[in-house]
Amino acid sequence: MDTAVVAEVAFALTRAGHATLRFNYRGVGASQGTPAGIDEDVEDLEAARVHLMDTAGPRIALCGVGHGALAVLRLAARGRKVESVVLIAPLDAGPDLLGATTALAQCAGGAPRVLWIDVGADGAGEAKYPDWLAPLGSTVQRSVVDGADRGFLRGLPKVGRLVAGFIGSTGLQASD
Repeated sequence: MDTAVVAEVAFALTRAGHATLRFNYRGVGASQGTPAGIDEDVEDLEAARVHLMDTAGPRIALCGVGHGALAVLRLAARGRKVESVVLIAPLDAGPDLLGATTALAQCAGGAPRVLWIDVGADGAGEAKYPDWLAPLGSTVQRSVVDGADRGFLRGLPKVGRLVAGFIGSTGLQASD
């Protein structure tokens, strides 16, 4: 929750008038518990989603960075009330990501809008469109931040602007 990219996204969304909630998964940083696995991460994310809905409103966007992108996709694929999903530099989890996007594409009522933000190939140029996004088809908006590194220490303001613009003025609340 304290990484530069997560803080920047929360700051950009707050400036745009959206309530945000950042958290660490169990056992990460000062969070209690012991790090477990993706299933427990999804449970933690669901608790954060419910808390945000109870305190800020029913329209939710989820944002996952790196490993958190898989947790976001899995939760959204459960058919929870999620209108938009933002995936920032997802770590390549191969079949796990493909399974999550396939399940998300098959959600009753349709998949949420998805924004995929990544760095250019090796920090410069076009990133390869990953196969695991294919099941989502036209629901995915793709943005590549040229010149950025995997931690977005370069290009950080652009990430905030991209996410705030994608969420827009729809009254959505966001969880990072």
